[in-house]
Amino acid sequence: MTAPVGRARGRARAGRMTTSTSTSRPRALPASLTALIPPPSRALPRPVPFLPVDNDDDDDDDDDDDDDDGIEIPSSSSSRRVVVALNACFRELLSCDARTFWSHCVHDRALRKALDTYLQFRTRPRERRSRRRRRDANANDDDDDDDDDDALARRVFFVHRRLATPLERGSPFASMTRQGDALRDAGLLNVPKLLDLCALYGEGNEALVGELLEDAFQARPRSITLVPIRPRSRCELHSLR
Repeated sequence: MTAPVGRARGRARAGRMTTSTSTSRPRALPASLTALIPPPSRALPRPVPFLPVDNDDDDDDDDDDDDDDGIEIPSSSSSRRVVVALNACFRELLSCDARTFWSHCVHDRALRKALDTYLQFRTRPRERRSRRRRRDANANDDDDDDDDDDALARRVFFVHRRLATPLERGSPFASMTRQGDALRDAGLLNVPKLLDLCALYGEGNEALVGELLEDAFQARPRSITLVPIRPRSRCELHSLR
């Protein structure tokens, strides 16, 4: 499982120059999957990767625009733009019908990268609460930023919840086996992602996360078995309506 944010901050804070978490090339989608789910006819608002500097609780003491090595560091306004952009992207994605939703998830690599990097780099709740207590001493903090971050957290969860939902109305799949194959072939849901989801959302949301895990096990029983997963962290979830 990806380690919590707080590691190697010098390099992570060096900007949006490095966005890939892996040097491996993406696998080509099977022809059977692309035949079943064609590319979307209309693009979503542009998704961007979520990096450690995009956390709302980034509370480094220095406010300079450069780090000790003279490398330009993204400003907080840049990080806010990332959160706003991802909110717009995931909001529109969640409003799509089932076929369009799956079309974007299967074919849009930038969308999958945005989801993956959020799960990887979003600060874990225990560390986030500690940092927020220190940050809240600053009277200039904007509550609107917290609202945006909370909305993004909910939308990321519900994207994955929808991916695991068995054969929702209008689904392009004829069976849960075909849906599980699509999750595997497009790299949309696997054990590391489930562990990250538990770490980010589990505590206080045991029922919601438990339902997601049960559906994921149903969709991919051969790939997700005998994995001891216990929700351990907290993030309040509410309806997106």
